[in-house]
Amino acid sequence: MANLARVENQSLTLNDVSEWQALKEQARIALSSGYLPKSIRTPEQAITIGLAGRELGLPPLTAFRSIHLIDGKITLSADLMHALVHKRVAGAVCNVVVTNNEKCVVEAQRPGGKVVAFEFTLDDAKAAGLTGKENWRKYPAAMLRARAISAACRAVFPEIFLGVYTPEELESAVETTREVERANPVRVEVAEVEELSPPDNWEVAVEVFAAFAEAATSEDELKAKFSELLPKDMAPKGARSRAFKVYQSRVAQLATAGEREPGSDG
Repeated sequence: MANLARVENQSLTLNDVSEWQALKEQARIALSSGYLPKSIRTPEQAITIGLAGRELGLPPLTAFRSIHLIDGKITLSADLMHALVHKRVAGAVCNVVVTNNEKCVVEAQRPGGKVVAFEFTLDDAKAAGLTGKENWRKYPAAMLRARAISAACRAVFPEIFLGVYTPEELESAVETTREVERANPVRVEVAEVEELSPPDNWEVAVEVFAAFAEAATSEDELKAKFSELLPKDMAPKGARSRAFKVYQSRVAQLATAGEREPGSDG
């Protein structure tokens, strides 16, 4: 109940007490009914998803079906991303023009803007180490479609999604980051950073910076890596803010170590 109270105290955007009570009751009933995915195990998790859906203008049951918590982060299904583009941007174009077991091509266009094509192929999936997973073996066309749609939605309509990922993308990103950390717990090589830090992987960039910060020996190293992984003119403010907290914490640690060990690099 303590966790539920914390969630309630943070829900300042709800219009009145009755709306908040209704959301809590809907979450409780949905959880006890067995309707929710197995990954949602507590009323607090269900309420969090309901709140995320509310911000997107979705009723609770739609939110429960299409919004997921992966590694403590909110994710949206590709189908929901696709629907939200057409719902929230008048005149938006986001069409699947090619879809099969080998590739998917999506064309997206803002009103008055140029058409931009996004392609995700089976070769791309193989290069990312995705095709060994069960969903990719059974439903390659659907998985390729989800990747192409989500990339198009985030790139062309960023004001809707603000760096939010699909469950499949975030699961893969988390797995990749953990593999990097296991392979090299001290320092992340530049080649790995370059692979992980495009705009579609800002959450991974934050994780990689955190791993790098643990081994950094000077503030200059931290500054250089922060600018490399999360450039000011590209990275979302939320990702930069999370990484900057890591930066500040490590700088403080280095300063403390320097006081204890005069003459050190920190």
